[in-house]
Amino acid sequence: VERFFRALASNPYRSEVTQGYSKRLLKYQDKLFTFLNHDGVPWNNNNAEHAVKKFADYRELVDGQFSEAGLKEYLVLLSIYLTCKYKGISFLKFLLSREKDIDVFRQSVNLKRPIPALELLPEGFVFSRRKRKPDWDQRHKPDSMMISRERSGKHAVGLKRAIRVRLA
Repeated sequence: VERFFRALASNPYRSEVTQGYSKRLLKYQDKLFTFLNHDGVPWNNNNAEHAVKKFADYRELVDGQFSEAGLKEYLVLLSIYLTCKYKGISFLKFLLSREKDIDVFRQSVNLKRPIPALELLPEGFVFSRRKRKPDWDQRHKPDSMMISRERSGKHAVGLKRAIRVRLA
């Protein structure tokens, strides 16, 4: 980068357009490549653009009818939401955890620590969709059974998948 700017400064350009670009690049050279000096800083402005889009959607939704306090609260929540999204964390789970530091929460999730139960559910509530343990016989069929299925023409797709898995 430094070599580029040295070459740019020492090269006299003939056209006004190239002189203008050269002058502008040299003027902002300290600000253009700061992301190279800091880890984790993106080279583009996509994060800020996405945040602005979310805010524009909110502004259209409330049709300009918001107070300064409401706007500040929304922007804080938006900031937390986008940070959770970029770090691959569930926004709802983070809020329900009552943790104040997203990185601490992320560490606790990575350690597979159970998140506190939702306070919204009544005591004794049982989820209706429980995961059933797979039947061992259904998952691990002997090769002879698979061959006989192939010969009979049944479940050909399942057999092809099983063969691909065994060959891999």
